[in-house]
Amino acid sequence: MEHDDELRKRLEHQLGRVRWRGLSGIDRKKPVECPDLENLAWLYARRNGIEPHGRTAAIWRLFWDGLRAWEKTGNRETAEFVGSLFFDKNFSHQRVNPSDLLRVARESYHVDDSTFDEKRRRAFNAFGDFLVGFSASAPRQVAVSASAPEVADDTAADLEELKEDVAAFVEAKTRALHISGVVISMIIVITCVAFIPVGVGSLMHTQNNRKIPVGPGHASANPTPTSQPGKTYKETARQSGARTQKAADGTSEGQGPTVAPDQAVRVSCKVDGRNQTTGEFGYVYRLEGEPWNGSWYAPVTAFGDRFVDIRVPDCS
Repeated sequence: MEHDDELRKRLEHQLGRVRWRGLSGIDRKKPVECPDLENLAWLYARRNGIEPHGRTAAIWRLFWDGLRAWEKTGNRETAEFVGSLFFDKNFSHQRVNPSDLLRVARESYHVDDSTFDEKRRRAFNAFGDFLVGFSASAPRQVAVSASAPEVADDTAADLEELKEDVAAFVEAKTRALHISGVVISMIIVITCVAFIPVGVGSLMHTQNNRKIPVGPGHASANPTPTSQPGKTYKETARQSGARTQKAADGTSEGQGPTVAPDQAVRVSCKVDGRNQTTGEFGYVYRLEGEPWNGSWYAPVTAFGDRFVDIRVPDCS
């Protein structure tokens, strides 16, 4: 990919479009058109063996890693300026109002609007030019992302949960389709034989089959499992981690202990509530174990593949 004026201008405009919508909102409603940024993001992901969860995650990772690498080339001030227009002060992947980020950035630089806009244009032009070379550079030349917290080896527990997943999946599907008893038995046998020997490596693939989309009407289309006192389910946070809230409906103020990126936690049940951070309605999980102890909730969209885990019962 050539470093020419036309490409730099396109990237500058596309960075502006993404900033206007916000990184977490580029695929909401009408997707933001940013083909050059998207190509760079997927190129970078492929060269570094990264498997993002879709376009938003791929571009987010390119920006995050690119800004950190750009700082190390003597452009720290400009990199921090660009970063402040896309990420909140905690550099999280949670949805942040892009207007709020722009307002905070303007206030911090104490310049008039025309001067600020020119500074932003020049910074986007330079960052876009850097991303072209960065995305095509040799893999792992730069330490690009913060290390995730160590998670205990839950292999044995995962195998047991895998067996439960198979049973729950078969039960849900057979009830919904009213399959006869003979066919049910055949499905159970075939599914167990096909999936259990694969072990934990198949767990991520079976998750796609045992989860349902988040949103009104989706959960009711599948049978809800019966809540069992003391029983919990393993869920793993996405790369952005998860913020927690005291009330399921998002009415409480303040934030509880956060879930770290890629951290595995235990949940006991789900509630059709509201995300306190974004204001969006949807399911939240009740978190168990230290430090939440069943007193805090986190949005389902912050875990796994953003779908509701059908194993997890409704909170009573």
